[in-house]
Amino acid sequence: MNVNRDSLRQVARFGASYRRSVLAEEQTKLGLREWEALRGDWWRALRFFFNRTFYRGRSDYLSTNYKHSTCKALMELLGEGSSGARAQRLRELSDAHWLDRSKWRSGSNPVRVALKKRYSVEAGEEEEDKFSATGNRYDHQMVLDTLRFITQRDEKKVLNLARYSARRIQEGSIRDLYEELYGIDYIGHKLTSFYLRDLVCVLGLKRFLRPEDYVLLQPVDTWVEKLARRLHIKGGRRDLQLALTQCCQDAKVDPIYFSQGAWYLARHSLEIFLRNLGRVKP
Repeated sequence: MNVNRDSLRQVARFGASYRRSVLAEEQTKLGLREWEALRGDWWRALRFFFNRTFYRGRSDYLSTNYKHSTCKALMELLGEGSSGARAQRLRELSDAHWLDRSKWRSGSNPVRVALKKRYSVEAGEEEEDKFSATGNRYDHQMVLDTLRFITQRDEKKVLNLARYSARRIQEGSIRDLYEELYGIDYIGHKLTSFYLRDLVCVLGLKRFLRPEDYVLLQPVDTWVEKLARRLHIKGGRRDLQLALTQCCQDAKVDPIYFSQGAWYLARHSLEIFLRNLGRVKP
């Protein structure tokens, strides 16, 4: 492929903007003084996961409202106490089999009841606060299956998804972890890669990766697809995961930084960037 390596490097430079703004803002909203604290707080680790898995091809505004409402629903369900107290309540729900897939549609399932309500979310500066649903049935199944995953895995005390994921990566089992997370209902390849990419970044786990592992950290959506075509990289979405990763590695560009830069541009000025490729500076 005739790929302009300078263009790859330019996109990757915007990864710094993603980390300075998007990830830094998220760290503040999660109340974390440092990212390592994710390993010690299962609730914040779960929110970090949902901060990625709710963004599934619809407007960011709608996805954000659904995510906020879902977190409020779970807070109401599990109580306002400590993280440990909420964990105990979640385990009680699991022990009562409410997280079993066979019980998801039960009208008396307390988790389903909580997810069926609407919750207040912040509106824009010129709007009054409004109420939002927690998503559609696919979102609900994703949430229920995620809760099932963190409470019913064969390995004990998975509850903290970030700590569990980090340990699997440190063991060299990121491919197995990818398949486990992909197996959660309505996660899919893009969202699995999105989560793993940013987790590896914030917890400093790159040293545990092999070169061939980076393909698992390359989420591809419509915007990234458009960028790839402009860079003369062809293929379907699954093929582009590998092609983008290989092109970055051949050009000695960090695939994670490229991916983060591409996502940052997609949500800010991708169209302008595409028209001025080669002249735009980060």
